[in-house]
Amino acid sequence: MATQTLPRPDVESETGAPMKRLFTTRKEYHAMEKAGILGHEEQVELLEGEIIVMVPRGIRHMTQVDRLTHIFLPLGTQKRAIIRARNPSVMTQISEFQPDITLLAFRDDFHKPNNPCPQDILLVGEISDSSPNPKLR
Repeated sequence: MATQTLPRPDVESETGAPMKRLFTTRKEYHAMEKAGILGHEEQVELLEGEIIVMVPRGIRHMTQVDRLTHIFLPLGTQKRAIIRARNPSVMTQISEFQPDITLLAFRDDFHKPNNPCPQDILLVGEISDSSPNPKLR
């Protein structure tokens, strides 16, 4: 298997503070997964060039995703939308996130050639088990 070496940036800025190395493309992100740097079991997503570790899902979270899926199911059976749960969506060249639920424009191929892009997305839903606002807990 061929390996790809990514350029190493300076580790300190002019002020001496550590610098963040952003991933410039989704291609780098997927290369890390393919090379085994990011395991398939890891729950991560690429947001604006940063790899973010997602919070583990609890039963409340999973139940709410199921509830939303159930609510939106008629749109799928009527071929008005495709309902996706926890599957990747491409937003930009440096963002590929996995929302809890996504409604996509209906297509007979179910967007098979590629992950959905912004123009394919009708609605994105993220479920939060907690909130800093006590009224929302």
